[in-house]
Amino acid sequence: MATETELKLAIQTDDVAEFLTHPLLQQATNTRAQQFLLNTYYDTDNALLYQHKIALRVRQKGALWVQTIKGAGQCQAGLHQRHEWETPIDNNQLNFKSFQPEALGGLLTDERIRQQIKPLFTTHFQRTTWQLQNDTGDKLELCLDQGHIAYQHQQSPICEVELELLHGQPIFLYQTALQLIEVVPLMLENASKAQRGYQLMGLQTPVQAVNRPYHTPSDHDEAFLFSYIYQYHIQQIYQNHRAAQQGDEHARVYLSHGFKILNALSNLFPNRDKRYQALQTDIVNITAQLHGIEDLAQLNTLLPYDREQRSAYDALFKSLIYNRFLLNVGHLSAQEPAV
Repeated sequence: MATETELKLAIQTDDVAEFLTHPLLQQATNTRAQQFLLNTYYDTDNALLYQHKIALRVRQKGALWVQTIKGAGQCQAGLHQRHEWETPIDNNQLNFKSFQPEALGGLLTDERIRQQIKPLFTTHFQRTTWQLQNDTGDKLELCLDQGHIAYQHQQSPICEVELELLHGQPIFLYQTALQLIEVVPLMLENASKAQRGYQLMGLQTPVQAVNRPYHTPSDHDEAFLFSYIYQYHIQQIYQNHRAAQQGDEHARVYLSHGFKILNALSNLFPNRDKRYQALQTDIVNITAQLHGIEDLAQLNTLLPYDREQRSAYDALFKSLIYNRFLLNVGHLSAQEPAV
């Protein structure tokens, strides 16, 4: 069993050429490699594996076949972490006997369930890879994936960058992503290819807004309370940004409120905690944009500005300042526990 730790970033097709010339790629420790990957995802008709947060995949890599089980994991600040088990197989047919018993768990040991499992959707993409290493020995694999997801007659494009940790600390993934985003427009991507496949099938559950309980600790000094409140609102923003991207009005209210509180805290206590200074400029600019969007919302009561409001949100979520803020949040989270 291995633990997969990776950061996913969406990239526009028009920006790929610029990405390929990024100075960071010239520091790769290997020659750029390319490979076409064909992946078939399996589940029951009622997506029983998906309901249990299990992904079952067969991948063709040239003349080789590999089957993979990915267990339930977590996605925190854009960082995907989950257990995975891989075994080589002779062809494109599943072979449950070749998996270790711990990979199958209770669900996939049930013969009745196995008989219901069948191919549901596929992903087809060209993968270009580089390996990077920092001065402290942390290593990662940087992948550019271009292709599509296919379900029956439907397709959804794939154009994304993956940073997978090979050795060391996850903070190296964020440091690399922050270098990339300063040159090439990238968006933090929380959905895996498997999740997007289920979404294409109409099985993906919309992300819900999150309004976390707020309890102010007692008997602590001002420095602790500042840090606690700041971290609380950072997490509130992050936990609502996916739902806000999907148009959830409640999530957008929580997200906007969080940025306003962070902006006010930084204005009132500009030198309170140097850990958060990397976020400050982007917080100011994002808050200003959110004020402008809220002005459009007010105009909606008088004029048909709904389309302009949606476009303004889309532009914000795709912007450098917003995605740099999210990556810096991840960078902080990799160094200290969240509240």
